[in-house]
Amino acid sequence: MLNSERIDILFCGLLRAPNLFKKSISDLIKLKKEGVVDKIIISTWIGEFQKDPDTLDFLKKNKIILIENEEPEETGGTYVMHQMKSLDEGLKHVGENHFVLKTRTDVYINPLFLKKLFTKKKTFLTIKKDLPKGNIFKYKVWVPWYEIKTPFYMADECFFGYADDLKLLFNYNEVYDKKYQISGGPTHIRRFINPFLKDYPIFYDYLEKYSREGVIRPFIRNISRDFFGLFKLNIMKKFNEQRKFAIFRKKLETKGFMDCLAAYYFILYSHFYIDSCSFEDQIIFGHASKPVIELDNENIERNFNPKKSTPKFSGQVYGYDIKLLDNIINKRIKKDFFSGRLLSAIDKFETNLTS
Repeated sequence: MLNSERIDILFCGLLRAPNLFKKSISDLIKLKKEGVVDKIIISTWIGEFQKDPDTLDFLKKNKIILIENEEPEETGGTYVMHQMKSLDEGLKHVGENHFVLKTRTDVYINPLFLKKLFTKKKTFLTIKKDLPKGNIFKYKVWVPWYEIKTPFYMADECFFGYADDLKLLFNYNEVYDKKYQISGGPTHIRRFINPFLKDYPIFYDYLEKYSREGVIRPFIRNISRDFFGLFKLNIMKKFNEQRKFAIFRKKLETKGFMDCLAAYYFILYSHFYIDSCSFEDQIIFGHASKPVIELDNENIERNFNPKKSTPKFSGQVYGYDIKLLDNIINKRIKKDFFSGRLLSAIDKFETNLTS
């Protein structure tokens, strides 16, 4: 088997759900015995798994590779440096030219889906729509979901791709914290936007002009920490939901944001494979484990509606497959004023006219 056909599994971070984690390991061991999976690696912090001797013994018995490093100091409440370092250190131990599934101990992925993804990876991950200034990845990266209103707000609890491509998905650049102050999904956005900034500087415009949603959300978040989870109350959720959509609609009126959104959709279609709904109970993980609300794949503007937002995290609209993006890029969406502006911006990006 060629190296480029081999697949390693990389668990990153803390031991959060031992029983679910053991179930994942047991499934992956079966795939390993079938020759589908090569190495199973855990990238964590010194002493983390020693807190659970039973799980540690389970890993030793099954010859799972345990990589332990010094835990970074927590800053800003997002644990972003933890996420970046655990991936960075883990990828140092995967095989050269291998494909890698990055996941977490509290994520369970249906092994039937994994086997399909792993054995048909070239079918799903081959890039068929090139970027105008040249491709950034060698292969597409699989992610379970994306947020349709916020460029590069994409799933990072688990993703799968070519090892050298995944090495582009961590960075320690403090500019994201000190300069841009991203409002929604900052750890997700900085992970996925960073590889594209140099060749597609339009996303600098997004970070500087459109990624922050004012000062109200940080203000409410700070209050909620002191006053019994105020931000979790239904009335506050509804307020935040309406505020998010109002801000988004205001952004849509600007040509600059429309250009950013168009470039985001084009890159998603070109460089990412989205699927978390081809199997029943495909992924078990928190609020975004499975499709909650289906998108309208023909009339994109109908998706920019609070009724399409995920109930637990109001104001966010998720796509769980590639259908809408396929219709957008191949111009199969309903023709109206909004879609006309969007498709015109996509044409401009594809012909390399967007700075």
